[in-house]
Amino acid sequence: MLTKMVAVYELTTLDNGQTEVKMISDAKTSPGFMIYLMKGQLGKGLKQHLFGLKYYIETGKTVSKDTYSEVFKTYK
Repeated sequence: MLTKMVAVYELTTLDNGQTEVKMISDAKTSPGFMIYLMKGQLGKGLKQHLFGLKYYIETGKTVSKDTYSEVFKTYK
């Protein structure tokens, strides 16, 4: 069972007018060894989360659980 999840974001302006986004996340489970069993699922969720953040930053539109698949297929 996932008992705690925390994420810290750091935004840095680059010289070429772009922004670098860094995210550090920490997850805790009970019992502790469950983190290894959940690693793939957490990684997939993280990729979806970061895609949603990128999409929002670039378009101003949000992505929901229901619209994720369609937006991911059509957005480049």
